[in-house]
Amino acid sequence: MTTVVIVSFIASRQLSCLPSERSERLRPVSIDQVLHSFHHKNERITTLVGEGTITFESSDRSLNSSFNLALRKPDSLLLDLTGPFGIHFGSLLLCREKLFFYNRLENVVTVGRSNAGPSSVLPTLHLGFDEILQSFTGEIIYPLSTDSLQSIKFENNQYIVRYNSPGGTKEYRVDGETLLVLSYRLLNQTGKPTLTVLASNSKNADGTLIPRLIRIILPPEREALTIEYEGVHINTPVTCSLTFPAEAEIIYH
Repeated sequence: MTTVVIVSFIASRQLSCLPSERSERLRPVSIDQVLHSFHHKNERITTLVGEGTITFESSDRSLNSSFNLALRKPDSLLLDLTGPFGIHFGSLLLCREKLFFYNRLENVVTVGRSNAGPSSVLPTLHLGFDEILQSFTGEIIYPLSTDSLQSIKFENNQYIVRYNSPGGTKEYRVDGETLLVLSYRLLNQTGKPTLTVLASNSKNADGTLIPRLIRIILPPEREALTIEYEGVHINTPVTCSLTFPAEAEIIYH
């Protein structure tokens, strides 16, 4: 496991005795339509490039950095990190089996397993490889075949969908008009959240609405990650490769 981690919608409308366009669209939909919306959005994204800021938070530290991202589904992510005064201090190449982190200030490359869990390479969240990719694309974990529908209801212009899963309950909150997922929670068998994902400020990126603010919270570990995009493009050619000097020191974890 390795690192990483939002959608509000404000609509203005004129007062009228006629049914508004929004209220017409907010008619009940089936669970199949809601799930199709999840799946369709996820399938439309094959690559993503973007820049913005990323913040890691834990019980003992908080780090903030600017980043440039190149992501190619389903197997690679390149993250270039820049600190104060524009200093390019590190690059992370994350593949399905391995990660490579190049500390440019110390000229050291750390090589480890992408699912090795928290380490000294970077402040890390307890997330798997696919969850990390989904964090940067704003995708939500799709219900599994082992999950069963518990309930679906509509309130405050949102669909609230709950599934029973082997580990507890999965809860999705979906915007009633756009069918974008606003939040996702994983609750344990006692009803306490073990994972919360928030997505907001969705904007069009090459024909697809992508959240510009994504926040992942892990209450049991007291960890959180916030990704805020300044710019995003999807489905453009990307190269996810890391180069470093031949004289760089290599450390294996």
